[in-house]
Amino acid sequence: MHNPYIDEDLQAIAEHARRFATQQVAPGFLERDRTRVLDRGLMRAMGELGFIAPELPEAVGGQGMGCLAAGVIHEQIARADLSISYINLLASLNGQILAEHGQPSVARPWLERLTRG
Repeated sequence: MHNPYIDEDLQAIAEHARRFATQQVAPGFLERDRTRVLDRGLMRAMGELGFIAPELPEAVGGQGMGCLAAGVIHEQIARADLSISYINLLASLNGQILAEHGQPSVARPWLERLTRG
């Protein structure tokens, strides 16, 4: 089924996120779920790929992609591990609040760390 809101660029982003989720996120899901331990390396890898809060402006560490791109990424990561995707979703939501309403000198360092994972 064709989604009129998902153009070729967003399809490519979704495919990239799907591959990452299948190869990197899914294999450790059961262990993370059992131990309830956050894999910081996995979060850093997501940050390196621009998958954490990609809708934030580039000036604060985001990709400037827009919220639809963030949603496409969240969806693909959630297919492999909802908990990891939820952390990513919270980073997006809180990052938007900080970027929009935070004092730049205070918000920027937090946002840069947030988007790096």
